[in-house]
This record gives sequence, C-alpha cells and structure tokens, in this order.
Amino acid sequence: MKTVIFDLDGTILNTLADLAESMDKALALLGYPVHGMDEYRYFVGNGVTILGERVLPEENRDDKTRDALLAVYSKIYAENQMNKTAPYDGVAEAIARLKEAGFRVAVLSNKPAPNSKVIVAHYFGDLFDEVRGQCDEFPRKPDPSQAFDLLEKLGSSPEGSFFVGDSGTDMETSVNAGMTGVGVLWGYRTADELLAKGAKALAASPAELADLIINYGK
Repeated sequence: MKTVIFDLDGTILNTLADLAESMDKALALLGYPVHGMDEYRYFVGNGVTILGERVLPEENRDDKTRDALLAVYSKIYAENQMNKTAPYDGVAEAIARLKEAGFRVAVLSNKPAPNSKVIVAHYFGDLFDEVRGQCDEFPRKPDPSQAFDLLEKLGSSPEGSFFVGDSGTDMETSVNAGMTGVGVLWGYRTADELLAKGAKALAASPAELADLIINYGK
C-alpha cells in the first residue's frame, strides 16, 4: 500500500487570510505592529510557536511575550479559522482520484492538531484516512518522526510514498523521511524554494498533481 501525505496550509486549503487577520488582530490588541498578507506567506509553515516569534518585533521575542501573544491569537483564530479559508479548486477531486487509484491519503501539518482535525473535517469530511497536526508526542516537520508513524499506521513504507506540500519545510520532511517530495505551485512559496529543498517534481494544478503521482516512475 502506498500513501500520499499532504501538508495543510497552502496545499489543500488556502488559510492565509484567516491566519493573517487573526494574528494581526492579536498583535494590535497587545500594541504591536501588524503585517501585510504577503509577509505571512513566509511567517507560516513551521508551527504556531515559530509563527509567534516571527511576527513580533525582534526586541520582544522572549518566551513570555510570545506565549502571551499566542494565547490571544489562539482564541481569535479558533473563532475565525473558517471565515475566508477554502479548499483550492480541484483538490478534493484530485484526492478522490488518488484514493480510487489505490493510495492511502493523509494530512500532516505543523498547525496544532486540534485546529488541523477540525478544519480538515469541516472542508473534506472523511476523505482522508488520517489527519495529524502539531502535538507534544512528535517534533514538528521537517523532523520525519510523525511521518514515519503515519506511514506505519497506514501500512505503507517511505519507498513509493509521496509527501506533497508548498514549502521548503515540506520538501525537507520528504527528504528526511525517504519519501518522494512533490511541490505544489498554488501555495505560499516559490518553485525555487521547493526545488532547493528537495522536491523531485512540481505540480501547477491539483489535476496535474494526481496525474503525476499516479504515473510516477511508469
């Protein structure tokens, strides 16, 4: 059995507006400068703790200040995480095609696990075989530990399985896990970043992604 593991933010769901607006609201409430939407393309991707550090002024990046910000942000985001978020066009159809072709499909995100599970279930129902997010049990991506655990649970090995994402972190995860990394070009980062971090192939659309994976190596 082969598995395709998908990143969440910027890969299956466009979550950027809700993330950015929630964090900017938290920053403003605490008296810190806010950021433009494009800046968040590079702030997100490494988990909420790193996000909290990146958005704060350099002189305010101590643990106490970061944790206070994240406490405010987490409450705001939980109430607004599905305001503007939406699946990318064709993603659900591409995933359904992969399942029909015999692949197991899963999500592995650096978004906190409770948020990941709620938001994926809301937009995709039970389409995925497994949904994982950041938790205390495993280190964040690009550490491969949770990817290995996912593959074991789904009865797959890294060889012949794929990791799909829009960031260098995702491609580093694929390399560290011994999986084939496929970068998507509709997300938050660039083709250059994806290739530099280990992508074996790039897909410009969900339909192209499904074709690429189904026919890979044939």
